[in-house]
Amino acid sequence: MLRSKLAEEAHIVDSSEGDDFATALVKGYESCSSDPQHVRMWLWEALDTGRRKIAAETERRALFEREKAQIRRAQRSGHLTADIDEDLLLLVRIGLLAAPTSLPQVTRLVTGMGPEDPKFRRRWSKCLRAIAALLAADGSTTRQPPTKSVGASRTCAVRISPQM
Repeated sequence: MLRSKLAEEAHIVDSSEGDDFATALVKGYESCSSDPQHVRMWLWEALDTGRRKIAAETERRALFEREKAQIRRAQRSGHLTADIDEDLLLLVRIGLLAAPTSLPQVTRLVTGMGPEDPKFRRRWSKCLRAIAALLAADGSTTRQPPTKSVGASRTCAVRISPQM
């Protein structure tokens, strides 16, 4: 089952080769949210693995290397800021993709919606695009998130100070 899922993930990575970071992020999220059992399998593995050998370690590392290569290409082409380590950016990406599904109770507590709710999924995808826009090398985006007071906004308005 794991190898089958890895092949599917590799196909998603390969099919998003020409996508910008935002589009690839949203595609990855849609894949994670459409198969919550796979994300939960990661969590069970994390709780159970300890120092044991990681299942399909070689194949998984290869998949992550392909994803890091995409990040590096986007950085070299000027579409993604180059001042973030690609290893760490991949970890951030994985966290953004899996968080709502891996922590459904937190998603409900924070948003009042479950991660499977289409309205939540649209909001989260919009938030992912806003985060990706902040990581764009030129800082621009085709769609700026509106600035509203806290609690009034239904988008993800994220601000990062230059000191970070």
